[in-house]
Amino acid sequence: MRSFLLSVADRHMEKAAEEALSRLAHRGLWRVRSFENEQELFSFLSKGRSGGLPVVTKKSSCRVPLDQIHYISKDQRKVLVHTASGELSFYGKFSEIEPYLGEEFVCCHQSYIVNMEKVKRRAEQSFHMEDGTVLPISQKRYGGVRKRYEDFLRKSLKK
Repeated sequence: MRSFLLSVADRHMEKAAEEALSRLAHRGLWRVRSFENEQELFSFLSKGRSGGLPVVTKKSSCRVPLDQIHYISKDQRKVLVHTASGELSFYGKFSEIEPYLGEEFVCCHQSYIVNMEKVKRRAEQSFHMEDGTVLPISQKRYGGVRKRYEDFLRKSLKK
C-alpha cells in the first residue's frame, strides 16, 4: 500500500512539474535542453547563475551582467532592470528572476530588488543609490534588510 501511495505522489509531482515547465516554455522563459551526464548539468547550472540575468522578450533576448544592475523594479506584471546605461523591461515575476541573482541583491520592498554594491547609503526607511535614486524599504522588511545590508558591508570590508 505504501509503495502505491508513493507512486501516485511521484506521478502527481511529475505532472505538476511538466505543467509548470510547459507554462514557462509557452511564455518564452524556458528552453528544453538535454544533458549527457550530471557534470554537464552542473556546469550549465553554475554558468546560469554567474552569467548574468537573462532577459527574454518577444523581440530579443540578452544576459545582463549582475554587476551592471543597480536595482530591479516591478510595476504590476512588468519587471524593469535598471542599469547605468538604461532600462530593460519584460513581463515576469520576481520569483522567476531571484534564482539568477547573487547574495548582493536584497528585496527591500514588494516592488524593488536592490544591488547592495550600488547603494551609496541607507537611511531610516530608504536606500540612496549611486545614481541618485531613492528607493523605499518597507516596514515589514526593514529589520531583515538592515541586517543583510550591515552584514554585506562587514563582509565587503574584510575583502
